[in-house]
Amino acid sequence: MGGHRKRLLEPHRALVIDRVKALPDITLKALVAELAEQGITTSTVSVWRLVRPEGLRFKKNAVRGRAAAAKDRAPARAVEEIPGTA
Repeated sequence: MGGHRKRLLEPHRALVIDRVKALPDITLKALVAELAEQGITTSTVSVWRLVRPEGLRFKKNAVRGRAAAAKDRAPARAVEEIPGTA
């Protein structure tokens, strides 16, 4: 029971690391798709476990905005009063 399990992507380590270094903005899903095109079936978790110890990171999508601190947000607009209502 238990014990160390050999990673199936280990023989492809150099290929994966070189690809991430060549395209630093590649996503895990895109990397898994590229590996699949070469006949290497894997998952995003497996690729992450291979890349993480190398100190490489996958950044969040730059198109999405990050949550800003309250001091950085524009002030809220005033509520408009509607005449004739209580």
